[in-house]
Amino acid sequence: MKRYKPLFEERIPTIYGPTIPTEFLTEATLVPKEEVFEIFQLLIKNKKDIFFKKNKDQKLCNQLSQILAKYKISFKYDALINNLIFITGGVYIQTNDTIYLTCSSRINFINETEKYFYDFLDSFKPGLGHELLHRMQLIQRDHHILFGGTIDKENVIKQLSNNQEIMAYAWQAVEELRNRFGKDKEILDHIKKYDLMFFRHSTVLSAYYSLFEKDDPILKKFYKYMYLYLEDKNETI
Repeated sequence: MKRYKPLFEERIPTIYGPTIPTEFLTEATLVPKEEVFEIFQLLIKNKKDIFFKKNKDQKLCNQLSQILAKYKISFKYDALINNLIFITGGVYIQTNDTIYLTCSSRINFINETEKYFYDFLDSFKPGLGHELLHRMQLIQRDHHILFGGTIDKENVIKQLSNNQEIMAYAWQAVEELRNRFGKDKEILDHIKKYDLMFFRHSTVLSAYYSLFEKDDPILKKFYKYMYLYLEDKNETI
């Protein structure tokens, strides 16, 4: 998944996008294109159920929120808004990593005809991309803060390769995922599947992925500690 530009110069391809010169990293263009595409595909996949249930008002918004729960996108119906567009506003809340979108009464047409459904997707795209960009900006800012404002690849690799730091960062990654995602079992499942889209929920986890290959001993040790923390095992490694 291409979430944002890479933290470091040489690693390609990555989930962060193509390589660019290090001096431009903090000003790199953020592109939510692939995430928007995945969200649209998920809505299209659930189109049959949306048409079948014929929900209206907040019930319809709840249904859409449930479909996009893994992306932490929530829809709210405003009965006072009668508009020519489906989505009238949006906001990204950093504290719970959730995008909230406000729907007008026009949303009730999306399960009436195919045309309205796809019109909804077209109308949905600009506001969705806007809020996804704010989420990406936060992730990139977190990476900058995590390493004390430095993007010196050698020093960061040395820091993340230290045995004591690996254990500490594994704990931090687990807590980040618990705060932003949910149950420990679900977190374990995503890690075991090497789910790249999931990695963005942890600043630390995405940093390790950016710097170390999948079979690198450092990354394996980092995952091993994560498993122990998630499985509540206190054994000595």
